[in-house]
Amino acid sequence: MARFIFTTGGSFNMEFEDLTSQVDGDTAIFTVNVAFKAISLGVYYNGQLQTGQVTIINTTQFQLNFSPAVGTYVEVVYSRL
Repeated sequence: MARFIFTTGGSFNMEFEDLTSQVDGDTAIFTVNVAFKAISLGVYYNGQLQTGQVTIINTTQFQLNFSPAVGTYVEVVYSRL
């Protein structure tokens, strides 16, 4: 899957994380390695951006309104806090 991040200038610290190792069929809460800016979080489920399906818990955790099935993918992009 190709991933593109575009910017119109300035500096930013974007992070990409594959959280698939946290998918177990029951978990809906996911943890990232680096604190993120809430407004910057993009969550992808099987390559599809999730809108209206994500609740931010704190600067390193978010919750999906469903539990991804084993064998599916959860990936995120975000700006560091």
